[in-house]
Parts: sequence; C-alpha cells; structure tokens
Amino acid sequence: MRQEILQLKGRITELRQILQQKELEASGLIIQIRSLADPYENDMTHIKSEQLSISARLLHECVTQIKTTTEQLKRLEAYLG
Repeated sequence: MRQEILQLKGRITELRQILQQKELEASGLIIQIRSLADPYENDMTHIKSEQLSISARLLHECVTQIKTTTEQLKRLEAYLG
C-alpha cells in the first residue's frame, strides 16, 4: 500500500511538471502568434499565414494536453485525498 502511495505521488509530481512545461509552451506560442499576426502591417502579403496556421495548431494541441493533464491531476489528487 505504501509503495502505491509513493508511486501515485510521483505521478502527481510528474503531471505537475508536464503541466508547467505545456503552460510555458502555450505562452510562447501565444506571443509568437501575436507577433506573426501584426495588426499594424499595412501590406497583408507580409503576414506569414502559414506559420500562423502551424502555431495555432500547436497551441490547440498544447491547450488540449493542458486540459487532459489537469483532469488527470485532479483525479489523482482526489484519489490520494
């Protein structure tokens, strides 16, 4: 029983680290998207829409993983008590 509790605590710590990394990655992607989608650009041909699309897809994946990880973390913490 004690071994299971230690493993559970280790998994919780691991999930918290993953969550931190993904939140940092998402923040960086948001900054990148803001930079690429320059609203002050007069010539729309200079907007890098392909890079914007890729960054937006990566941000979506990141946010999805954050939500999933947060749910796993809540379940494990509730189980641990």
